[in-house]
Amino acid sequence: MEWHGPKTDSSLVYIQFQADKVLKVLDGRGLMLRSVSLKAQQRVEVVLSSNKGNKALLLKSPKEYDLVLFFSEEAERSSFFRKLQDYLKTSCLELHVSEMKEQSLLKQAVTQEQRKQILETFFRHLFAQMLDIDKADAGELNFESSQKAKESLTCELSRAEFAEALGLKVNSMFVDSMFSLADKDGNGYISFREFLDILVVFMKGSSEEKSKLMFRMYDIDENGFLSKEEFLRMLRSFIEISNNCLSREQAEQVTESMFQASGFQDRDELTWEDFHYMLRDHDNELRLAQLCIKGVPEVFKQNVHNRVSFIKKEPRGTISDREDPNLGTVAHCMDQEGQELRKRPGRKANQYQLHLYTEAQRKKYQQNKVKQKIQEFKRFIENYRRHIVCVVLFSAITAGLFVERAYSLSG
Repeated sequence: MEWHGPKTDSSLVYIQFQADKVLKVLDGRGLMLRSVSLKAQQRVEVVLSSNKGNKALLLKSPKEYDLVLFFSEEAERSSFFRKLQDYLKTSCLELHVSEMKEQSLLKQAVTQEQRKQILETFFRHLFAQMLDIDKADAGELNFESSQKAKESLTCELSRAEFAEALGLKVNSMFVDSMFSLADKDGNGYISFREFLDILVVFMKGSSEEKSKLMFRMYDIDENGFLSKEEFLRMLRSFIEISNNCLSREQAEQVTESMFQASGFQDRDELTWEDFHYMLRDHDNELRLAQLCIKGVPEVFKQNVHNRVSFIKKEPRGTISDREDPNLGTVAHCMDQEGQELRKRPGRKANQYQLHLYTEAQRKKYQQNKVKQKIQEFKRFIENYRRHIVCVVLFSAITAGLFVERAYSLSG
């Protein structure tokens, strides 16, 4: 059984030893829940419980959250520990074993929920530093005084955590390309400095810097040129993150049309200058394009959807759409459909079109626990005010009928 935390139920898991220094954690159906990489570790630390039947085992994972296993009896734990010893010896990894009471073991373990809270607060402080936000609004670390918090702050992001931070799938082509670019040391993890280097370009970089970063992301063979196949991969990754469906043949047609529109129909490879020239018509959208990171205040993400829908804010506060010439048939069909709807008889076209734009307001982060509970109660009332009104009216009507029937029967 894997222990997830004091407030979370344990789950039945199976541990699979891989030849590439990776432990896979599988559920009861054989589906992978997570993987623990040991490639970057020279020494693996294991903690065994010394009381309550000696059933617990803690496998420290410095760059992720720890793996805590509970066995039905001590003999079962001993059998697993011997297999782990043989596996680490075969993988040329040093094993360090220590013992402590089960309560201390669970207290020392870094759970998934604790790591999420630490990463969320760290991202807030990261953006507070980069976007000049008051650090008091970013929140404080709940576990800063403990040793496990200090260890977690020096951890690195795994591919799954990196994808979760972007709100994308782990196997996304965009995640794969950006992760490979950001992982400069090639250890399979991204440090916060490496992540910050990428983030600064997307948040504050110019259109040239962003296009150069995109060029490096999809220059897989790192030869300084972007082939048509690599350009096609870039296009399909953008289509994938925008939740659109486009076949490979259609993507190849779009690629050929973009090459032809830029006068590169006779070329099989592009330099960065050529690539930036192809994006000349979308310089404003490229300048406003940003990464969508969980936990970022909405006021800083108002332009993030430019990566999908080429929407920009006009000076008067309205939002206007600008047609992308490379969308071709799709945009033309949508425009024709709209014209057909406007030409239907019996419907008078509106002479004025209403444009709405609202500015997101950032509220101060409440550090006081009591104020947080009060704010949480206010949000609950706001979200369920209709339900509350209906329940109150129903209860009042029911109580009135009960009193009226009781009075009639008593008389």
